Order: sequence, then C-alpha cells, then structure tokens
Amino acid sequence: MKDIVERPRRGSVGPSQVSILATAEETGGRLGLVEIISPPLAGPPRHTHANEDEVIAVLDGAIEVWTPAGLTTLGAGESVFVPRGVEHAFRVLGEGPARILAVLTPGGFEGYFQGLLAGQLQMPRDRDAIAALGARFGQVITGGPL
Repeated sequence: MKDIVERPRRGSVGPSQVSILATAEETGGRLGLVEIISPPLAGPPRHTHANEDEVIAVLDGAIEVWTPAGLTTLGAGESVFVPRGVEHAFRVLGEGPARILAVLTPGGFEGYFQGLLAGQLQMPRDRDAIAALGARFGQVITGGPL
C-alpha cells in the first residue's frame, strides 16, 4: 500500500471522461476509485461483476440505475450499493452531464478502465477487445445499455 496516492489517470472512454483516482495497488487491495463524467443518456450496458461490490455515488447531475429489483433515480449526493454478481446498468438523465464516483471493493476492477485508456478502446469499433478485457476482470455483459 502506498502512503501517497499518485495523480489521477484520465482519458476518454466513449463519450465519457474517466479518472482513475485510486487503484488496488495503491490501497493495499482494499478498493478502486473511479470518477466518470458522462453526457446525457450515456451509460454502460447491463453487466455483472464477479469479484467486486460497487457503490455508485452521484456527485453532480442525475442518473437512472437499473437492477433486477427495478429502476431508481439518483441525484447529487445520493448513492446505490450493488453487490457483486447483481446485474446492473445506469444512464445519465437530464440536459447536462452527470459526475459519478464508482467505489469498487475489493480493488482490482479499476484495471479494466486502465486497459480501456491504455488501448484507447472505443465501442463499437473494439467491441470484442472490450468484452475480452472485461472478462479478464470478471465482468460479464448481460445486455445492452438502458
């Protein structure tokens, strides 16, 4: 575990801006921390994480989160806990972007975002490579975006 966390790694993933704020390596495996700024209607496809629980916290804007239990709308200052293995997706609501903080525990899945940034992978051009990268980190795509 590092005493001082390095500057964030930033870049574009599709229409979203991603900043990796903390990695498993930097936190002794305890967590990964990723900030995502996405435009209206953007969001990931339905998916599961085999290894991590996830907290999705809205810092600015609003999102709609889907799980098998239903749809939940979250605004700034609100969050949802998604246990590992639970299918989920979200999309940005409203006229402006949303800023989201994803807390993944234990850490490790932030490596998926590092891989997307390093390879400059974009949908739909790199669909197969993105799916393979996700599988390396225990992510299974279960459907399309909301």
